[in-house]
Amino acid sequence: MKSNNSNSKVNKESFIRFNDIMLYFTAIIGILGCKQYFIIAALLIIFYPIKSRINYARENKSRDANDNDIKDETLSEEDLALVSTKKDMAIDLLNNNASINFIIEVTGLGHKEIENLSKDINSCK
Repeated sequence: MKSNNSNSKVNKESFIRFNDIMLYFTAIIGILGCKQYFIIAALLIIFYPIKSRINYARENKSRDANDNDIKDETLSEEDLALVSTKKDMAIDLLNNNASINFIIEVTGLGHKEIENLSKDINSCK
């Protein structure tokens, strides 16, 4: 059971979500009223929402796995530029004797990265 307009909202909730709630409600009322005679009908009523949730969970797992692979393999030029800018800022702040906690807050770099940068600066001096 699908709505013709999937963008519809009922009390700020998606109409699809409302349909799912009504399907479960119908199945529960039917089982309470007809007991064991309505079980097959109830299973048929709630089959589509359960199937779609299982498919959605599978798609999200595969999409997350693909996203992680892509993130690990390549960084965009913008990301590389951002990281190098953050490191340059951290180096400037280290040269001005700023505290490591302040540098972490400003740049967003990790504690180990800043320590490695400070070691590199000290080895160059």
